[in-house]
Amino acid sequence: MPSILLGNERNISSSKQEVQLTLSATNLPNTKGLLKGVSDPYAIVTILADKSGSQSILLGRTETVKNNLSPTWTKAFVFDYELSKRMYINIGIFGEIRKAKRNKPVGSATFEIGDILGRPENCRGKRLKQSDGVVYAMIKPAPKSPAGTLYLELRGLNLRNVDRGPLGLGKSDPFFEVSHRDEQPGGKVIWTVVSRSKHIKSNLNPTWKPVEVTLNRLCDNKQNQPIRIAVLDWEKNGNHKFIGAVEVTLDVLVRAVNHDMSVKDGKTHLDVDNTFTLTHFGSKVSRESGSLVVTNAVINGAAQDPQ
Repeated sequence: MPSILLGNERNISSSKQEVQLTLSATNLPNTKGLLKGVSDPYAIVTILADKSGSQSILLGRTETVKNNLSPTWTKAFVFDYELSKRMYINIGIFGEIRKAKRNKPVGSATFEIGDILGRPENCRGKRLKQSDGVVYAMIKPAPKSPAGTLYLELRGLNLRNVDRGPLGLGKSDPFFEVSHRDEQPGGKVIWTVVSRSKHIKSNLNPTWKPVEVTLNRLCDNKQNQPIRIAVLDWEKNGNHKFIGAVEVTLDVLVRAVNHDMSVKDGKTHLDVDNTFTLTHFGSKVSRESGSLVVTNAVINGAAQDPQ
């Protein structure tokens, strides 16, 4: 069996272009079994050896997405690709099993990079071996210049309750996702999740833990490019319920930090005029679903492109 190099050990050649790979999947089988919950899938990406005796390159693994049979992973893989050369990658998907010595294989698929780049939206899906699940690989040019990192802290305010339960006494378990905007030929817009918070149980006014995301992944290092923040209600079966979303630019987000917070009678009071309204877009009508409060938004590292 050929040996495997780690991704950070690859040789960089000026004749190669850096590309960025992101992954998602649908219809994965449940590896936890009957009455034991829903799978926690992750993916491992390997560049396969191109000839006998050469070495495969292990790029790494995604994060684990809890309780989800159709995950969108936020981890991005950057590697070198030569246009005139065929390159194959293998994507293996596993179900994470807590307190087990080995995680459970779900299936795998092999892609040729040039074949992905020749598809609409530079994305291709393949059915996994050993299962009926489908994994999608999307490739785009990697950012050419280094960028900073956004440190973001958010709070929800009076979120719409979409999980009242059978007795009407339940509350939503909200989390948020931050997405990058890709505009395809013909004007079609695709939102790709680049960061995701942890959910908070039974709370319509949550204070989430901070998240961090590079500006290249978030907005192509452009402060005036729209980004999307969506709030969802976490469900154990992975069918999370949409609460609402807002589109905003990085420049506006950073300037919207709520500095007018005060404590009175043991409660935190906010400047509600300096918040973002979440909107739920229905098939017939749209409605407000609460507000987002930016309690901290700091850019660390390189300066962003103002364009």
